[in-house]
Amino acid sequence: MTFIRTPFMVILFFCLILATPFWWTPLSAAQSPYFRITVIDRETGRGIPAVRLQTVSRVQYWTDNNGVVAFHEPDLIHQKVWFTVETHGYVCESESMGIPGVALNVEPGGSATITMRRINLAKRLYRMTGSGMYRDSSLLGDKVPPIPEPGKVPVMGQDGGDMVLFHGRCHWLWGDTSIARFPLGIYQSVSAISDLPEKGGLDPDQGVILRYLRNKNGDIRSVINKKFEGGKADWYSRPRVALDKEGREHFLTEYIRVNAAMEPQERGLLEYNEKTGFFDQVAQYADHPAFAGHDGGSALFRHTIKGKEYFYAPGPFPDIRYPADYELQSNLGMREAFTCLKEGLRFDGSASQLDREPNGQLRWGWKKNTSPVAFMQMNRLVKDGLMKNEERWYSLYDIDTGKSVIPHQGSVYWNSYRKRWISIFAQLFGETLAGEIWYSEADTPQGPWVYAKKIITHKWKDQDSSYYLPAPIPEFEKNAGRTIYIKGSFSAFLGEMKTAVPRHDYNIMVYQLELDDVRLFLPVPVYQDKSGLGGYGTRRDIKRSKLDLAWFAFDRFAPGTIAVYQIQDENGIRLTTESVKNGRKVFYALPADDQYPAPVPRKEEQKERSAEKDSSTVLAVSEVQKMKNLDIIDIPPVRPVALYEFAHSDGKRHYSINASWQKEGYVRQIKPLCLVWPSPILFNPYGNTDMRLW
Repeated sequence: MTFIRTPFMVILFFCLILATPFWWTPLSAAQSPYFRITVIDRETGRGIPAVRLQTVSRVQYWTDNNGVVAFHEPDLIHQKVWFTVETHGYVCESESMGIPGVALNVEPGGSATITMRRINLAKRLYRMTGSGMYRDSSLLGDKVPPIPEPGKVPVMGQDGGDMVLFHGRCHWLWGDTSIARFPLGIYQSVSAISDLPEKGGLDPDQGVILRYLRNKNGDIRSVINKKFEGGKADWYSRPRVALDKEGREHFLTEYIRVNAAMEPQERGLLEYNEKTGFFDQVAQYADHPAFAGHDGGSALFRHTIKGKEYFYAPGPFPDIRYPADYELQSNLGMREAFTCLKEGLRFDGSASQLDREPNGQLRWGWKKNTSPVAFMQMNRLVKDGLMKNEERWYSLYDIDTGKSVIPHQGSVYWNSYRKRWISIFAQLFGETLAGEIWYSEADTPQGPWVYAKKIITHKWKDQDSSYYLPAPIPEFEKNAGRTIYIKGSFSAFLGEMKTAVPRHDYNIMVYQLELDDVRLFLPVPVYQDKSGLGGYGTRRDIKRSKLDLAWFAFDRFAPGTIAVYQIQDENGIRLTTESVKNGRKVFYALPADDQYPAPVPRKEEQKERSAEKDSSTVLAVSEVQKMKNLDIIDIPPVRPVALYEFAHSDGKRHYSINASWQKEGYVRQIKPLCLVWPSPILFNPYGNTDMRLW
């Protein structure tokens, strides 16, 4: 009997084991220990990455690329739990006692959705680099994009992220890169390859599948073939693809070797060796004026002038250029700087020698063996009395407040939707030290760059972050250029975050921006063609090369604006706000009785943000200025002004934003025609500069 019972009990025991699901069966939603929290953009319904959810006991969770958190705290299940919900550029729609957040009923296998209102004009899409991009989604069993390289050692963090097309594929370069097995990282640049969306790559709304260059052990490696020196780093700079005389592509980048204080020690040119996967040194540069005050930055852009193709280096606006011929890439003698200095001279502070016409007009232009003059150099020249504010070749102003904006790093490229040059740049000393990102437009690569709109903020109480080296990715554009994608280095570096954002910090964050968003509309130059009948129009309307820059106005309708028409009759040109037969619509402006500085009402959170007085930022400006002795000066704000009609007794008319304009026989009309924006700078690429420049 015992013999019979024993086998039976053994068989029964194993049957029970096999029937027990926890032994091997994947967990169902009801059995999952996690509580799913999804944070979404109210406008788009898309998950928001890098949102902090914090409990009352200061336990923090951060959303992954899907905007998801897999919450699991054993002592907080089966009860209501408060989460403070915060991130840069978004506002939680619910709050308690002034604290943004929500109380959720936490149950294993349960879920909840939190909506946030977006302050940013740009939408935060995803983190492009680093580990754990979809960590929480994976813990919950969600299907995620195949972005990480399965089974391979991941990158922890990296900055830079410039990309060029080489043999039809995307080649990416990053600067300093952190890795899991070592506390410091790789300081000789890192590279990866990806496919264009139309050639098998991911939709840019989803992400980028990066294939990093690795050593034989599968570890991510540096790509600069130079002996590493301790305490120094080799940074890539200005990557580009140049064609030789036979039409073959060459992948090139410059390098800057810096010391621990980030001071340049050596510069040169590198070329990518497809056989080895390394960049070999082509040349080591001697000192040159073109290097003064211009380091790093985003990938170059190409522009052709009278059949000659050039590479332009934005800093953040293009102040260095050189021929795109492969054979000339290491020839520093071919480099030109956009400058107002006398040719052949370097910037020398108060001793700088400016190039002026006999009539005193400042002569801006491309000059060889000369230092470029960018924003800080212009500040110094104004401060020392060598230049007036209005003599700058660019000066940026917030379209909402009229206040001056100090541009920092950025990028410029031609946009096919706007049919204009656009710039994405970071602001220095804004609401954050280097985390406010702006959008601007111009008729030429050199400008006029005047009005700008903030599209991304990284201001968040005492958690300010930076977003440096911002740049659009033209190769990812959609809808004929209407939808653009922006990348930048998200980091606590240069910010005031008490703690860096886990996983997201020191990595590339991607945003999406829609250029048909009416809140993004900016005034463009309105020119007068004095070589003809004196007609007005934007650059699209007037094809002549010599034009006077009259004022700025909108080239497309926005709520709150009115159309201005131009009529040509026996008395010449007349402007009117009335729709008339044979009238041509030339621009849009604000009504004459409108006192608002912006054509589109801003959201309440934007108004509140603009009205805030941030003492911490003022302190930061003061301290940084002391440390680095930067030339920061006050630049007067710019506001909309009245456009007046001056009528002559013979029927002729003249239009001016100068209410005191006088000429015999002309009388100013009492009521202005409309409100437009003035040009605070004299620089006019179609009037007072050499047309060969564009």
